[in-house]
Order: sequence, then C-alpha cells, then structure tokens
Amino acid sequence: MLPLILALSFAPSPAPAAPIIEERPAIFAELEFDAASKQAAADGKLLVLDAMTSWCGPCKQMDHTTWIDAGLVEWMRANTIAIQLDMDEHEALKNQLRITAFPTIITFDAEGEADRIVGYRDAEAMGDWLKLVQRGSTELERMLAEIAARDWTDSKGDLHARARFAAELIYLTGYAESTEMLMQIWRAAPAAGFERARLRGSFGDLARLDAASRKRIEDLRSTVAPTNPAELSDWLNLSVALGDDTGLDAWVLSQNARGQGEATRRFSDLLYPTLLREHHFRSAGICLSNPIDKFERDGANLAKFDTLDQTQPASMGMTLATPIDASASTKKPAAPAPKAAPAPKDDAKPVKKTESIMMMPMIGAEAKATSDSADTGVMIRAQYRWDASNAYAALLAAGRTDEAVVVADTVLKYEDSPKARVALVARALQAGQGASRQDKHVAWLDQASSAPTENL
Repeated sequence: MLPLILALSFAPSPAPAAPIIEERPAIFAELEFDAASKQAAADGKLLVLDAMTSWCGPCKQMDHTTWIDAGLVEWMRANTIAIQLDMDEHEALKNQLRITAFPTIITFDAEGEADRIVGYRDAEAMGDWLKLVQRGSTELERMLAEIAARDWTDSKGDLHARARFAAELIYLTGYAESTEMLMQIWRAAPAAGFERARLRGSFGDLARLDAASRKRIEDLRSTVAPTNPAELSDWLNLSVALGDDTGLDAWVLSQNARGQGEATRRFSDLLYPTLLREHHFRSAGICLSNPIDKFERDGANLAKFDTLDQTQPASMGMTLATPIDASASTKKPAAPAPKAAPAPKDDAKPVKKTESIMMMPMIGAEAKATSDSADTGVMIRAQYRWDASNAYAALLAAGRTDEAVVVADTVLKYEDSPKARVALVARALQAGQGASRQDKHVAWLDQASSAPTENL
C-alpha cells in the first residue's frame, strides 16, 4: 500500500482542464530550427527565431499585434524565414542558444547568430531592428555605445541604472561587458549605500551561462570570508549566485555546531531555497525562519481565495512558482524560469523591500499536471501542499519536531485532504525522516488509502 500511496502523491491530477491552444501567426513557417536554417540558407534570407513560451504575456501580446501587422509581414516574407518555437518544448535549443528571457528574438545569417533582442517590440520597432540587422548593426553594439556615452557617477541612482544595463547585457550575450560593469558597481557600492545583494541575480545568470564570468565571480568570492561579520552577507550572496549549495550547507551546519543555528535564520530567504533544492534538508530546516506564521498566513489566504472568482489571477500574497520538471532527485534542477525583461530605465526606483514568501518550484508529474490546469485554486493548493511538505521534512531533519508538528497541523486545518497527508509523508521519507513520527505517518497513509482514488 505504501508504494502505491507514494506513487499517487506525484501522479497527475485527474482530468485537468485542457489548455487553450492558440493558432500560430501565419508569418511563422511550420519548421523546426535545423530545417528552417537550411531553408534560409538556400533562399539567401535571414532566419528569424521567436523564442517564446505559452505562459509569456508579452509573447502573446506580440502574437496579436506585432506578428500580424500587414506591413511587417510583407517585409518579412520577402526577406526572412521566420519560425516560432516554444522553449518549454525545445529545452536543448534554449540552452544551446543561452536564452534567459522571453520573448527573445534571434536572427541568423550565413555566419551564424547575427543579433538578438529581448522583450516586447511593436511592429514598427521590430521592422526597424530587422533592417538594422540586414545592415550589420547589432543591439549589443548599440547598447554598449549608449552605456559609453553616459556620464556615469558612483551615486546610488547611477549604480541602480548601471545594474539594470548590466542585466540587459546578459540577455544580449554581452557576458564579459556585463561582468566588468557589475565588478565596478560592486567596488563602488559601499560608499554609495547600494546593496550588493541586488547584484546576486545577475551574478547568478553569468555564473551559469559563461565560464569566464564564473571564474571572475569565484575570484571575487575568495576576497571575502564568512568568518568576518562585515563580509558574511557578501560571501553568502556570492555563494548562492555560484550555486555552491555544498559550501552553504557546510556553513549552516558549522554554525549550528557552535550553537549559532538560530542566527542563520536571518538569512532564511537567501539560504533556504538553495539548500532545499539540493535536498540539504537538515541545514534548510536549521535556517528556516517563522514557518508556523507563514503557513498560518498562507492557509488563511487559501480560505479567503475559496470565496473569490477562481477564474481570475490570485492576488492573496501567494505567487505561484513556475514548475520545474526535475523528477530525478539526483539531477540539478533547471534554472528558474526566465521572464520578459524590460528595457533599462534611468528613472526607475528600487523596489521597496517587503516580507518575502518562500516558495519552492514543484517537481515531477504533479507539477506538470498542475501547470496545465486552468483552475487557479487547484494550482494554489498544490503549491501550498508542496511548500508545507518541504518545510515539514526540513524541520524534522533539523530536530525542530515541535514546530514541524504545528506546521503539519496547520496545513491539515486549511487543506484537509488525502493529497496533503501523502505529501507530508512522502517528503518526510525523502528527508530520511519517515520514522520520526512513524505512528502519525502510518495513520495519515491509512486515512489517505481509504479515500476514493480520484482524491489522491
């Protein structure tokens, strides 16, 4: 019975609503990348790839505006072979082309990639860009020229603007230029009152995408030490950017051995997702902050959501994480799903820091089934179960059993279902904590096994 129950815990939800399939704009040929490349070469035309996803809002907007504009369509038919590929269905190509945001539009000529742009463009802007590509001008060159023309200072506002340009350069594969810009910002940050932690995301993208950039980030980390209180935050942020879960796990465990485990909780939002993603349950549980408050708050939001129109997007303080299909637990998870990147704006203000809600990407078949569901309520409840089962397992592994019990009770108060019981037990088993509350775990599985199969 136990294997059956655990298998069902990650099985697809029954009969999810079928996703709406929209017709591809007529400008795009029904060709895969290799075939389109050969066709463009044979015809002596540019190849235009619209790299998109089904969940990308700007991508859909372009389908209904840019890609059906009569003037643009006419020019593209005469000068290009255009294809549109969903990157969720072309993971290898996405990685090969190092696509990190959507939509990304890439042009190719006889020599290979000619240029790329990221984000929404209307028909006029798209046409202007394609004509510039024909003349050999690139978006990266234009952005670097714009950056060079600025009279930069080391003021806090200018550092924010430069950080946004550095992030944009990554989308355009200007890795060396972005890295150098970030290093300059890093050095100037303390005097300007700029938080170096804001660079973590860009450093992380560079570390993942470019070996030379990664080496520079590793060298930078070697200049700071976790034993120096003034440098600890920098070391932790750079370690997360580098994906050094092993080093972070060792640091948390060493702090705990010194009786300083609770002190690591001030870095919970930074450490917990990275540690848990790599199944470092004990260290994740040690550094997890305020789990009881979190699941009480989110559970109350579930109850409120039940009274709302569930066909509308949720706005209850719970952001749905994009599921990651990484069912083999020994494999590294995919990078967080890319987003459409806005163009840099000098007048943009830093986002006010608010209390964050830790959410872990779901994995496996349940994640796929949940992401295909049109029912927002189903998606939110599945995420709540997943986050709660992670926290429960981590707390057990860290010896915080009393808090784990309260988290489980809270979850079952708001999500009293066989799926919730099975999820709690399944994750506890993955953390090696099946025996920690064996009687309760057996009871939960017995209760779940007596439920109708369609409820599992």
